[in-house]
Amino acid sequence: MPGNGVPVAIKVPRDKNWYYTTGTSISTPYLSTAVLITISAYNMGYHSKSGQHRDPNVDKLYELLMGASSQNGIWDQYLGYGYVDLLELYHDAYQKGYADTPVPVTQPSPPPTNPCRICEVLP
Repeated sequence: MPGNGVPVAIKVPRDKNWYYTTGTSISTPYLSTAVLITISAYNMGYHSKSGQHRDPNVDKLYELLMGASSQNGIWDQYLGYGYVDLLELYHDAYQKGYADTPVPVTQPSPPPTNPCRICEVLP
């Protein structure tokens, strides 16, 4: 069952050990974190090229999450799609955001109002 045996830090007074929990309830915060990492990394990649921010659409989020799964996007009856490799997800999302940035179209500079620069300095 997905989510079984996921290491989770449980705060117990005077105890700093990691404890294991079972069930799918741990999958929700893990997947939420994965989505947040995806959106953040995608935005960073997009921003680094364009100077603007843009969130990935739902289809792109799904594609990136499936691409970073341990099962390579293939469903397994015991493991589901597997776990999401968060480091791989970050790198993939950053690269996708960078690649999705449109190339800015540069507008030609308007011609000078007075093409004769010498005329401007002469009395």
